[in-house]
Amino acid sequence: MSFARPEILWALFALLIPIIVHLFNFRRFRKVTFSNVAFLKEVQQETKSRSKIKHFFILFARLLALACLIIAFAQPFVPLNESNQKQGDRAISIYVDNSFSMDGEGEEGLLLEVAKNKARELVSAYSPSDRFQILSNDFEGRHQRLYSKEEALELIDEIQSSAQVRQLEDVISRQNNLLRENENEGERLAYVLSDLQKNTHQLTEEFQPDSSVLVRFIPQRSSFDVNVYIDSVWFDTPVRVLNQPERLRFRVKHNAKEVINNVPVQLSINGTQKGLGSFQLLPGVVCDTSITYTQTTAGDQFANLSIEDYPITFDDDFYFSYRVADQINILDIKGVNAGSNLQKVFQDDPFYAYQSVSQGQVNYGELANFQLIVVNQLSSLSSGLISELINYTAQGGTCLFIPDENGNLNDYNELSLALGKVQVRSGSGSFEVSEINYDHFIYSGVFESVKQGNIDLPKGENALVIERNSRSQEEQLLFLPSGNSFLAAFPFENGRFYLLASSLSSSQSNFAQHALFVPSMLRIAEFSQGKSPLYYAVSDEAVLQVPNAKLQGDAVFEVKSKDQDFSFIPETRQVGGATELFVHDQLKNAGQFELVQGEEVQRALSFNYARLESNTAAFSLPDWEALLKERGWDNASIYEGDMDQIAALVADIDEGRSLWWMFLVLALAFLCLEVIFIKLF
Repeated sequence: MSFARPEILWALFALLIPIIVHLFNFRRFRKVTFSNVAFLKEVQQETKSRSKIKHFFILFARLLALACLIIAFAQPFVPLNESNQKQGDRAISIYVDNSFSMDGEGEEGLLLEVAKNKARELVSAYSPSDRFQILSNDFEGRHQRLYSKEEALELIDEIQSSAQVRQLEDVISRQNNLLRENENEGERLAYVLSDLQKNTHQLTEEFQPDSSVLVRFIPQRSSFDVNVYIDSVWFDTPVRVLNQPERLRFRVKHNAKEVINNVPVQLSINGTQKGLGSFQLLPGVVCDTSITYTQTTAGDQFANLSIEDYPITFDDDFYFSYRVADQINILDIKGVNAGSNLQKVFQDDPFYAYQSVSQGQVNYGELANFQLIVVNQLSSLSSGLISELINYTAQGGTCLFIPDENGNLNDYNELSLALGKVQVRSGSGSFEVSEINYDHFIYSGVFESVKQGNIDLPKGENALVIERNSRSQEEQLLFLPSGNSFLAAFPFENGRFYLLASSLSSSQSNFAQHALFVPSMLRIAEFSQGKSPLYYAVSDEAVLQVPNAKLQGDAVFEVKSKDQDFSFIPETRQVGGATELFVHDQLKNAGQFELVQGEEVQRALSFNYARLESNTAAFSLPDWEALLKERGWDNASIYEGDMDQIAALVADIDEGRSLWWMFLVLALAFLCLEVIFIKLF
């Protein structure tokens, strides 16, 4: 036990005065003569004995009462283990978790408002000379300095619910970085007002907070623990094709403790309802389901998949977008032995804009305008063409390579190694395709029915051997009996590379005359459309990649909202052949957007709130305390209390546990005990 005013304890010496008075009774007695004193002596002895006992009890009660009163004025307290009192003004950092999970309700009301009120009480409980950092998930520049009490209270008032999600370690690092810069000799304190969600409060063994900063957790407990949300969406195929059926797959996560039947879901595209469905949720099981619809319009498509779930609603809508091409531009780089097979496939359909050139006529600056480039039976490849094809494919283009019967294998391998990590070599003998990969998106849905057994497939003589490689991401489309591919696909960065093992010359194979040739070429062309992510997360770390973008004059990139009068100009950087756009903290809300350059719309963009906050599972106080102990956070402590207890909490943890009121109560009790002794005797 310590004392805030120990000098008052000198008054305890005053207790000697009543002791001296009781020990040395200065009262003078007068003798009175009496005839028979035998009986009086007996009474006097009994009375004197009781009188001594009475006086001792009264003396003891008075001494204790006075001692307790003196100690109470000395302001005793019990120092806490973390209370390492230092002289000087204190630097206090207060983090208010303003993520979407704090929109839930607790016993005292909305968690965010309760946390803000407690933050105000914390600030008010400290002295006017102390300085404060007010921190939220927004991590704004103004949060990286210390403020006075009045300024800190204004910053707390401005905190609003935010889509930004921060890991606790990042928050503690920010607090420590600023508090280390405090030049005062006073204490450095960090408060964390959060709901202790497990997804954002994982503590790694590698991270250790600054031992000179005292960390104090004030948990906010939510009354709701069940939430249903759309976690992600995807398609089976990489691009969307006009007038083709599409299967949209989506994943629903939840933490329901009971079975939930017939949860409705709705799909809207460009504001028009495209599909309805329902699903069942089983406790502890993630739900993967789908909706089927037909894409009937070309251009940018803005889609929204939605459910209804109360009270947490920020994750009930999932925005995504994509583009359906209204025309496919195809460039056929033809060798001297190439025929007109490809031209016959594409020339009669206005959806395909077909153009053929020789190797010497290729304009490298225009390659980015084509969705599909076919290297058609070139006997040799120039180093410049190989380099441009690699760059073109990396930026999202599709390249189909058809070898020449007598081509240069060294040139072919230079291209195939770069784009597919495979090599080719000459083959010998006759061959026949043995199997079709019906599960690949190129052939999925092409055939009305799949007949097993002896079916007619392409065949020929002396096809190239595409050597298998474990490092390659080869997707086999048409198989040979040897297990090698007759037609294979290779994803390469943002694009795709297709490799055929035979030329289209009738002397080498009948593939160009076979019924499989036309659907193969059409599907490769259809899926050559440039693809981009279906959606992004609302985050200050979001980066948009724009392949083949050209920055010209004042035509800067701008992100515009589709539904609101809102736009911003992202930071632009050139990285290789691509343009990267950095959102930073300019985007706050989920929804549909357009990327505009000048007057031209480059692409559709969709942003969703991060789903990290959707899992409402939180640490219990015993579990959180155990985790802190396990990670060695000796300078951290947990405090609970309602609004009326915050000021007392600060006094207790910064000045120790106050005991003056206990000694005041004891003083009154001993005075009452004195009265009882007087009455009893």
